[in-house]
Amino acid sequence: MPEEINNNNPEVVVEENNPVEPKNEPSVQDLMNQIASLKRAVDKATGEASDYKKKWRETLSATEQASQEKAEAAAAEAERVKGLERQVALYGLEKQFSRLGYSPEDATKAAAYQYDGDTDSLFKLQEGIQKAREAKLREDIEKEIYKNIPDPKQGTGNAEEDPFIKGLRSVKSPYAR
Repeated sequence: MPEEINNNNPEVVVEENNPVEPKNEPSVQDLMNQIASLKRAVDKATGEASDYKKKWRETLSATEQASQEKAEAAAAEAERVKGLERQVALYGLEKQFSRLGYSPEDATKAAAYQYDGDTDSLFKLQEGIQKAREAKLREDIEKEIYKNIPDPKQGTGNAEEDPFIKGLRSVKSPYAR
């Protein structure tokens, strides 16, 4: 029996007569060769796709080519309009976040997060901003408090000698001669 299960310890015990063989992992050179061959395959497939597209376009009639080009132009225009709409929406959101006191960089990030619907990132950003505002507010309050505390006066404030010292000097020491 090559494997035994110990009831106290559920680990598998392997007999020493059957050593576990190490896995044959590919070398770095083998992996690099595989990557190179895959790149060549992708390049070949891309080239073939391009050739088929050219042949397909050559077989189309003039009206079909015109309608195909028109559809491609319309798709490109729709993509451009979508990008412009995003820019306008982001600009409006940035202005709103700026009015809330966000820095320009944070307003840009928050606007992008909100537009893209990335609420987790938006809340993390807002949390960081809130913590920074609270820390600044605490610092400002402490500065204001310390600014309004008067400096402690040293001595009695007049040219006379301190009453405590004066009292000590007036007491005659029993050891004085």
